[in-house]
Amino acid sequence: LGELNPELAQDGRRIFNQKCLSCHHSGRNQIGPPYETFLANRSPEFVMNFTINPDEMTRKHPIGIELKKQYMVQMPDQNISVDEARAIVEYLRTK
Repeated sequence: LGELNPELAQDGRRIFNQKCLSCHHSGRNQIGPPYETFLANRSPEFVMNFTINPDEMTRKHPIGIELKKQYMVQMPDQNISVDEARAIVEYLRTK
């Protein structure tokens, strides 16, 4: 990932607040896991793939299948582009 890009992280914060915050809160399970755990428990590539392709990830990836079982809900497809997913990962790096 390299050095933290503050501008990209700021874009990621905006996108996360618009598309992710309603289900992912700080420090507690809600509809989905707390956002601080994303990069602590998973690779940036996994987080990006899950963000871009939640339907496929919860059908085919073992971790995605387990997350769906644990939270008993399908993460909605928010139509997030690769660039937006990368910005979200950069924001999550600040957490």
